[in-house]
Amino acid sequence: MKYEIDTIPVWDAVKEAAGKAVCPLCLLEKKATLSALRYFLSDAVMVPEVRVQMNEKGFSRDNWRLLLQDGRRLPLALAAETRWKTFRERIQKNLDQTRKEAEKLESQKGPQALFASKESLSRAVGALDEAVRRQQSSCLVEERVHDSMGRYIFTLVQLPFKDPDFHQALRNVTLCPAHLVACAKMALDTLDALKAAQIIKILSMSSEEGWQRAQEDVYQFTQKFDSRSGGDFTGLSDAPEKVVALLAGWIKIREKNEERRR
Repeated sequence: MKYEIDTIPVWDAVKEAAGKAVCPLCLLEKKATLSALRYFLSDAVMVPEVRVQMNEKGFSRDNWRLLLQDGRRLPLALAAETRWKTFRERIQKNLDQTRKEAEKLESQKGPQALFASKESLSRAVGALDEAVRRQQSSCLVEERVHDSMGRYIFTLVQLPFKDPDFHQALRNVTLCPAHLVACAKMALDTLDALKAAQIIKILSMSSEEGWQRAQEDVYQFTQKFDSRSGGDFTGLSDAPEKVVALLAGWIKIREKNEERRR
């Protein structure tokens, strides 16, 4: 896949996250996700081509929840009504078969017949499970975010060799483990061997330093609950959130609520 450098947002995120044990790519992922959510609750919901995509693919469970929390009920209802209709149509055959096998089992007598009918019902439930999972496996928001993140990760590993200031800035960057791996893979895919090794070394060293700071801060946070500490949380109030963000990426529900309050 061919990527293009997207300098400004990546530079801005690196500057915002510098020295804070915060992953700049998580900041960009948050912005890309919120932008995609706003798009699908905008007038785009009335565009036939977009509605066809919504009906066909829908959204992940997490992103349906975020769409609901946004508060724009009419575009949400329009999207949900037709997607739900498509969802039901695509699992109906398996649902009917599951119900048929359940009714058949109820009418059986004798251990062998019951066993055979239970096996048939189990297969029907498995097929229904697969059909439901298939309908929940796609997400338009995640597709848009994936495209954006590809550009951002490509930029982060390419720009150091085009901009000496950015190369230096990376020495103060903390990536979460997931994005560190993504950058390492991108470097190996798009840089020559020596450049890939150089960027992976810089990012792994700088990230590990940030991880250690986050570890120390969250430990100090726990110690502040000791009555002898005086309960001074100066500089530590967001320590748990930083560690959870490193573990799990940006915290979607909380961040979305904060976005709504602005």
